[in-house]
Amino acid sequence: MLNTAVWQTRWRGIADTLEEMDSDYGKLASPTFRALSACLQAFAKDQFDFFLDGFHHGRLLPSPQHPAENILRATLDQISFDLTVVQLAVDQRQDGSAAMRKALDKADALAQNALALAINARLIKAAVAVTYFNKATNVRVIPYAPVALVGLPFTSITASHDFLAIPHEVGHYVYRHAPGLAAALEVRLRPSMPVWAAGWLEEIFADVYGALVAGPVIGLDFQDLLLDNPLASLTEDDGDHPADAVRPFIYTRLLQQLGYPHAASALQSRWQKALAERGHPQTLTAHDGSGEIPLDTARTAVEETAVSILNYLIGQRGVKATAVWSEDLASSQTDPESLYAAFATWLETHPAAPVQQLKIQGDEAFVAGGEDDNRRRLGETQTWRDWFKAQSRAHPNDALPTAVWTEIFTVGGWPIKGPDSGGGGGLP
Repeated sequence: MLNTAVWQTRWRGIADTLEEMDSDYGKLASPTFRALSACLQAFAKDQFDFFLDGFHHGRLLPSPQHPAENILRATLDQISFDLTVVQLAVDQRQDGSAAMRKALDKADALAQNALALAINARLIKAAVAVTYFNKATNVRVIPYAPVALVGLPFTSITASHDFLAIPHEVGHYVYRHAPGLAAALEVRLRPSMPVWAAGWLEEIFADVYGALVAGPVIGLDFQDLLLDNPLASLTEDDGDHPADAVRPFIYTRLLQQLGYPHAASALQSRWQKALAERGHPQTLTAHDGSGEIPLDTARTAVEETAVSILNYLIGQRGVKATAVWSEDLASSQTDPESLYAAFATWLETHPAAPVQQLKIQGDEAFVAGGEDDNRRRLGETQTWRDWFKAQSRAHPNDALPTAVWTEIFTVGGWPIKGPDSGGGGGLP
């Protein structure tokens, strides 16, 4: 039998912390952190109460895989993860070194600039970028506030090219928050994708988005990002990310399509040389048990998928790549490493776009400035899940089927997404 008193006690520890954050963050110069913590506080309480009361009073039909205790534990864990991220972002700005604060300011501006591509094309509503230092680059896709929480490695304090995964991470935010986008791509592309590659769609989208924002330099950076992985990663996929051996070919093909022929040629030669130095792999090991896949076959699959996504974004969704972060090389013989130096120079005066702020007005949160402020009531996800929770509470005798409340529980994934494997997976 579910021990509700024990779970209420566990919730109280988190609730007290969130209340303290709400009070303390109201004193900060930036309104974003108080607003973000208030959104988290409202959503967390509503989500926890929904499942605790629902299981206790029989409003949720039991699941054969996930007992009530498992759902409650996972919910509290997810809330705690987000709570920790918000605290990190604030503490690093308050107590971090001058170099840390300067790097975070630049990272916030870069992430906001990356979001602008989708906002200007009306793929997504107004959103706010918040960056923080983490052990690795990733994005936490949260369901209750229009905020992209982007984690960066501490190395980016001194190595400016470590900022270059930001557009890819923002691409995950766009994929998860653009109404109808993921579904449209699934319908258009998944039937033609090999079964063993079907799980790569979101990562390939994020690669396409990153290339649109940052241009050639992100292709160079992703090569280096993959070259410091274990050799086994070259030929094994994790089910979410294309195997390392074929991933950079996504960027070289995209750069050809986007009008950067010299960079595309130079980077392709650079990657083929790297593969030769690592044993010149010929096959990949598929995650789904399909066996060994010829590298050329996998390369064709990811390139064609990337081009299809690019054509859809530009041709049907009106995405326009303006103010790109890097330019083409002078020739295909130019050292690709020069892209890093050019990016460092560009970074001194760019991006010019100001960072947006999340604010609270009454019981609503909104993005300050602009025609679209993406206003929502505190705790809402702006999805059908809000309606189903309200209906379940209004009709307590109509128990929700497992398939419905599971979707409310996962909130569309609530994941951590990283540029390569090991980024974390969100809810079970």
